[in-house]
Amino acid sequence: MKTKKNSKIYKFSDNKNSSSNPFKEKNKHNTLLYKFGFVIIIISLFFTFKIILFHNFFQVKFIYTTGLQRIEEQEIQNAVYGIVDYKKFFVIPANNYFLVNVHEIRDILTNRFPIKSIVVEKNFPNKIFITLEEKISTIIYDNGKNYAYIGLDGRVVEIVRQVGEDAWLIKNEITTTTDMYGEVISEEKEISREHVVNFLDITKEMGNYPIIYDKRGIDVLINQNVLRKETVQNIVEWYNLINNNTDVIFKYVELENELGNAIIKTGEGWDLYVSLERNVKTQYHQLVVLLEESIKDKTNLNYIDLRYQERAYWK
Repeated sequence: MKTKKNSKIYKFSDNKNSSSNPFKEKNKHNTLLYKFGFVIIIISLFFTFKIILFHNFFQVKFIYTTGLQRIEEQEIQNAVYGIVDYKKFFVIPANNYFLVNVHEIRDILTNRFPIKSIVVEKNFPNKIFITLEEKISTIIYDNGKNYAYIGLDGRVVEIVRQVGEDAWLIKNEITTTTDMYGEVISEEKEISREHVVNFLDITKEMGNYPIIYDKRGIDVLINQNVLRKETVQNIVEWYNLINNNTDVIFKYVELENELGNAIIKTGEGWDLYVSLERNVKTQYHQLVVLLEESIKDKTNLNYIDLRYQERAYWK
């Protein structure tokens, strides 16, 4: 075959190594960059998660509790710290903000303490807020002889101490007589004795529980049933309704018998006569209506009587 004169010829070779491919070199370079970037990302994520999971900054240090009346705040705090004081997967601290299980804390506290309702919330980066309402499980029982704790079933749980002489208002009378020699002899005699239930001192010593003063003077023994279960539960319901929903101070309940009536002594000096046989919420509604509509000024109030169905009296 003839070729044109002075023309140039480029001969292609079958040898693959005889010439370089610039596009292939560029692809190799990009692959190395991608691999290097991927390694950097993995390392960065590793150290980020390590800081998040192990750094002291994200570990729970502060526990704030509201709604406590009888339970000590330190007891709640110690319980929460104990719940999260372990290692997840044998390595990761469970008190880490991101790993703290508020539902677990709520359930354990509810089982461990007399709690009626509870809300547990986390606050970034290391705080826990607990809002709770306590459930009354104990009553202070005063029979004029001893102070004791009784359970919701009316049984004596613990006898605390005897009632002191300072818990009595004693009236004495001085009488005079003349002996056979004409000398005047004076003698002081006790004519009356009234038990004084100082609820401030009692609750300070024994806790913020409802107080029942049982005028029957029944002797108390451990595990003895001194009140019916229904009586105790109705008194607790009255205690919660008045304390949680009104400005009336619930001092204590006075019982003369268990025929169904009770007197609630208030901090304002007036008495509330109630029936422990009738529905408590119905009587409480009557009380609220009276205080809002008919008895707005309680200055000279002596008593409110709610013992009779569909009727209420006050003086």
